[in-house]
Parts: sequence; C-alpha cells; structure tokens
Amino acid sequence: FVYNEGEILAFLRVLNQKPKPLEIKITIFEGLNSFQIAKLLKENLKINEKTFLSLINDSSFINELSKKFEKLKNLKSLEGFLFPETYVFFEGEDEKFIVEKLVQTFFDKIKPFDSLFNNSKLKFYDIIILASIVEKEALYEDEKPLIASVYLNRLKRNMPLQANPTLAYVLKANTYWLSEEALKYNSPYNTYLYLGLPPTPICSPSLSSILAVLKAKETNYLFFVANKDGRHLFSRTYEEHIRNIRKVKK
Repeated sequence: FVYNEGEILAFLRVLNQKPKPLEIKITIFEGLNSFQIAKLLKENLKINEKTFLSLINDSSFINELSKKFEKLKNLKSLEGFLFPETYVFFEGEDEKFIVEKLVQTFFDKIKPFDSLFNNSKLKFYDIIILASIVEKEALYEDEKPLIASVYLNRLKRNMPLQANPTLAYVLKANTYWLSEEALKYNSPYNTYLYLGLPPTPICSPSLSSILAVLKAKETNYLFFVANKDGRHLFSRTYEEHIRNIRKVKK
C-alpha cells in the first residue's frame, strides 16, 4: 500500500493522541466516614488517600468552600458533608475536584428542605451531627425518627447520649460492642463521658437520616436496645430499659 501525505499525518495524529481517561462509576454508601471514603476512592480511582483526607480537615480549603456554601463557615472538618451517592469520575481525578463534587451534591440534595432547617430548634451543624449518629444506629428506615427522638429527648434533659457509634468512630473500631475499658476512653467523641453532641459528624448521613432529625417523632423515649434482628426496643424509664435488655439477651 502507498499512503499519501494526508493519510500519514492523520495516522501520526492518532498515534500521538493520549488515551481517553477511564470513566468509573463509584457508589459512596450511607454511613461511610471520610477514612472509609478515602480508601474506597483510592481503590477505585487511584487517588492519593492522604491528600484527600488532608483536604477534609484543611481549614483554608474549607474557608474557600464556605464562600460558596456559607453553612461551612468556621467548620474544621468536612466529615458529614461527603454526600452518599453514585458518582461518575475519571481515574486519577483531582482530589480537590472530588471533594468539591461530594460537598456540592450534599447541598443540592438538602436544598428542597431549607424551610425545615430554618424552622428547626437545632443549629444546622448539630442537625448533621445528630443525623450521622442516627445513620449509624438505625438498620431500618422506619426507626430513624424514633432513634432521633431518643437523642433529642436526652439532649433536652442534659443526659449523656451514650451512643456507641461516636466512640467507635474515634477508636476506628469495626464494632459497636465496646469493652468497659473502651467506654472510659477520654475523648469528646465519648458520649458516655461528655455531655452533648460530639465535635463533628461521624459519617456521611443519608438524606433520610437528616430528615429523621428534622421530622423526629414526638415521644418520651429515653432508651433503646437492639434486638437480634437489628430492630430496637424503646423505653421511657431505666427500669423498662433493663427489662428490654433482658428480653434481647434471651
């Protein structure tokens, strides 16, 4: 075969073209924390895990984002704002772009519920923190507003939340069944020792968990314990709570 000059140039252009970056669909599941999300993105997109995590706690970066998302103003962490969703990214995507995309999606998703946030007695950040705890405690959607009500009732009464997931977060534990020694661990994330909410969210809550806090059931419940099937028994008094604990242990 004899190629003319135009065909040769076209062939050379094809050879010199960089391969198109690979598009990758990735799902960030509800209840993952920033460390788990960083690991997931590293495994699937080959991002730099340390760079991603440093951005999550970079005050200057968060301050820059707060110019677009004012709710982030004065926050020290983006934990809780990395919205759980299915995304399409390119392999090797810039870490900053990914974080901005996740945060943008968070605010896009909650936008229709501005009136609920504005009418809530809780501060915006506290809603997200509490929603993250509800996310980690609830296995069933219908229980989320009940679990939220328990924590809200305990906050009103100045009772410690005693939420195992908050302590598991700071201990990086893979279970909520914590030892007596672990329960003594001195950290503001230990809601057995410290009153009120932990300093930050402990995971990325789903929209349903956020709405569960905004639309929490009105109850007198102060306690709950998980059954073997993951559902919970709720109680108003400590005595009733002890009886429920005995029930689930049978």
